[in-house]
Amino acid sequence: RLLDEQRNLLEETAAVLKAGNIREVPARASSVSAQVRALEQEIGRMRDRESAGAVRDIENKGQVFGELTFFSAVLGNTEADALRNMAASLRDSKPGAVALLIASDGAKATLCVASSKEAVAKGLKAGLLARTAAQAMGGNGGGKDDLAMAGGKQPEKANDAIMAVKTEIEKQS
Repeated sequence: RLLDEQRNLLEETAAVLKAGNIREVPARASSVSAQVRALEQEIGRMRDRESAGAVRDIENKGQVFGELTFFSAVLGNTEADALRNMAASLRDSKPGAVALLIASDGAKATLCVASSKEAVAKGLKAGLLARTAAQAMGGNGGGKDDLAMAGGKQPEKANDAIMAVKTEIEKQS
């Protein structure tokens, strides 16, 4: 009986994998796995291209305050890793840069702040700015001086968070 169950499972697996018979299951599973990996890599490349385009758009809208440049944007549902990479890219694009990116799924927000070494030297530490922004959105967070993440429970207050960070930058410029 156990052998019959196992054979049935193998036959079902063969059918799902569109293998001709159960002997072809390992090779077909390997092939399908390779296809999945290739598609995941392509999706990653597409996301990277999309992020690079978004970074260019945000760079063009940077606000200059003396020696400091403030980049900010409210994005749709964006993964935390992509948010961090985008913020770091903006931070590194110009001396004196501070970037605040806010991603929202509608129910909650994820914030990322990145501060260049010049901005940190003026007291604009990413961890403190992330906390300030998150508090404006009913959340909390923090991190390192150059890169920090936070969360907010009120994504509709994203503009308040941007204004709170902008105010801090204006004080230091």
